[in-house]
Amino acid sequence: MPIKNGVVECINHPDQIMLKNAGLNAITAMEAGPQGLVFQPMKGIPITVYSCPECGYMESYLAKMTPHWEEALPAAKALPLSLGKEFEDSAMDALWRISGKFGATSVNRNVPVRFGSRIRELDALLSAADAVYVFEFQVDYSHGVVGMASLQLSDAADMLARVNRGIGDNRPIKPILVVPVEVGEPSRWTNIPVLKFDRRSRQFVNVEAVLGFYGK
Repeated sequence: MPIKNGVVECINHPDQIMLKNAGLNAITAMEAGPQGLVFQPMKGIPITVYSCPECGYMESYLAKMTPHWEEALPAAKALPLSLGKEFEDSAMDALWRISGKFGATSVNRNVPVRFGSRIRELDALLSAADAVYVFEFQVDYSHGVVGMASLQLSDAADMLARVNRGIGDNRPIKPILVVPVEVGEPSRWTNIPVLKFDRRSRQFVNVEAVLGFYGK
C-alpha cells in the first residue's frame, strides 16, 4: 500500500485514494490461559485503518506512527482549580443578566433540596411562571465528568419535582448543565441541554439554542 505525498493509495487501484476509518481501532491481544487462548480486550495495539471505497481492500498502520495519534490523545479538559470559583461566580452573574429570557420571577444560588433522608444542593434555581430551571455548573468538561454531572443533575431535578408535587407545584423541572465554552459537542454524552459560558467575554454563547430546546 503505497503512500504518496501523504495520501494512502489502494494496492489494487493505484489511482484510488484510501479512506481513513473514523477514530482509531485496535488489534486485541490474545494470551494463553487454562482453558486455551483468551482475548484480552484491555490490551492490544492501536491502529489507524484505511479502506478502498472501490474494492474494500484494507490496510492499517501503527497509530503512533501517524498524525492521527496526536489527535486522539486526551487533552486537558478542565479549567485550573483556581479558576473554578471564578467560573461559577461569573456564570452566575451572566445567568442573572439573561434570566428575563427564561421569564424568571426569581433566581437563587446554592439551593438545598430535601426529599426524605436525601439532601441535594442545586447550584442555581431559576423560577418562572411556567417552569423551574435547575442549573449545574461544571468546570471540568471531560466526557466522563460531563456525563456523570448530567446524571446527577437529572437526579436532582427529579428530587425537586417530587418535592414540588408534594406542595401542589406541578410546573415542569428543566435541568441545564453549564460548562466552559471549550467543550466540544456534548450531545454525544448527555441529553441534557448544555449552556456554554465564555469566561473571557463573561457571556453565554448558545442561549438561543438552549431556549429552543425547551421551546422558549
